Amino acid sequence: MKTRLTVVTAATLTAVAAALFVSFGNSARPVHAAGGGCPASYAAGFFGFSGDALTTGTSFVPGPYATAGVISLAADPGVTTLTGTINGYQTINNRGVVTRVDFTGSYAMVAAHCYGLATIIPSSGPTTHFDLVPIGWTNGGIPNRIRFVETDSHGIGTLVADAF
Repeated sequence: MKTRLTVVTAATLTAVAAALFVSFGNSARPVHAAGGGCPASYAAGFFGFSGDALTTGTSFVPGPYATAGVISLAADPGVTTLTGTINGYQTINNRGVVTRVDFTGSYAMVAAHCYGLATIIPSSGPTTHFDLVPIGWTNGGIPNRIRFVETDSHGIGTLVADAF
């Protein structure tokens, strides 16, 4: 009897999880749920961000730094394009040395998934690469929070960007 109860409980939990996935998956991320992936316009918007990182490697003096700023993600023209441009500015505090820089860049969404890749080119300092993943959505299925994870060998860090 105990085994049967466990199987029923596991089956019930699986059914509930599947129902929640179907119910919320379609309304929270309609573009992805339709099987077409997420175009660049899916992540487009104006976001405030903050983050912490650690410089590593031999090209930089290793150490922690904090950053905050504003980033704009704009999809390239075309309804289903997977690419876009980035513009923004940030304040960086690297062990007490404060720097303010503008930056540009580009991003691309991965065709079959709702995550992307970003390249940030600051007015001074190294070019930085990130994976970007929407982690919060409005009721209409539009991302209102995006996490950026640095993918360069010269740094370890994350940024969280919240929509205005």
